[in-house]
Amino acid sequence: GAMSGEAGTGIVLRHSAGSFASQQQQQQQSARAKAALLLHEAASLAAESRGVACSAAGQGGGSSISSPEAYFRQHVQQVDPFWATATPDDVGLVGVTQLPPVSPSQAAAAAAAGGAEASLSSCSMSVLLTVSQLALVTAKMATLQVVCLLVGDAVPHRCQWPPSCSVGVNGQHMRVKMANRGPTQQLKPTQVDSPLEISSCVSSTASLVQLRGVPSSSGYVLGARLVRQRGLERVKALMAAPPSLQAALAAVRDKLAGDGDVQVSGAALPLRCPLSGGPITQPARFQNSPGLDCFDLASFLQLAQASGKWQCPHSMALRGVRELAVEPYLAAVLAALRGAGLVGGVEAVEVAPDG
Repeated sequence: GAMSGEAGTGIVLRHSAGSFASQQQQQQQSARAKAALLLHEAASLAAESRGVACSAAGQGGGSSISSPEAYFRQHVQQVDPFWATATPDDVGLVGVTQLPPVSPSQAAAAAAAGGAEASLSSCSMSVLLTVSQLALVTAKMATLQVVCLLVGDAVPHRCQWPPSCSVGVNGQHMRVKMANRGPTQQLKPTQVDSPLEISSCVSSTASLVQLRGVPSSSGYVLGARLVRQRGLERVKALMAAPPSLQAALAAVRDKLAGDGDVQVSGAALPLRCPLSGGPITQPARFQNSPGLDCFDLASFLQLAQASGKWQCPHSMALRGVRELAVEPYLAAVLAALRGAGLVGGVEAVEVAPDG
């Protein structure tokens, strides 16, 4: 399935109303016809060469999710908070399809009938842009990005490509940046793959994305969206609201109280960031993380932007931007140290059981 729709873009095209509407309608019809032809050819080739194949219509073994579009919209927003939709429709979605589940038994049966190559599945996705959306991409005012999601991924909101898959855009092979793993292994809980940028491959309003060589799996959803880079302050605005100082102090006391049978004399709270090695300027931590340790917010966001990975530096678990908050307790401690002129020379503070 493919989607298209005119959206506000920030580009104003001045023509007479009648000629512009007629030209745009003709271009949209031509784009749809081209995409339909590309999809038909791709589906025919896949059906001839593979025993387990699916088209954008959702053919293939196993059950599939009822709405690939809804699944994509639900999960893609937090894949990388540094990318924001370039159009007003929540996700800037311009194409979506799914690769339904293929069980190991189905793949084995297909391999027995047609060889190892026949056990691999594939899917095709048409990407339809309006004329104004294409103008945004051409002018580099928006980026066209393809994101692959594993259905039922134990780690929500991350991009995960099928292992050993190949991706083509308009017949051009694309290099997909994947985390290091075996040829048949899915991502580990601490790993993420990167979305694929295809802006340079798009020269018209209709394009075709093909995903091939996928082994048995629990299914994938593939989507294309128009995005722009989101500024640092806008990313910070997505973070969780920090608790009050009173609530943060109560949380510190709870963590130092022990289990009732063990007396805790206190804890050392480091003032250096585990990421940069430098002093913490604005302390932050993920909600419900164990312990008291924090990290420097600016250092974390810089690393997250470069890697596309939102990983707690203490637990190593993948977390989301809406779970990240400034830590008011340590912020108050740092303010007190600054007031006394002691920030640069203090590596850690000892926290008493009462906070």
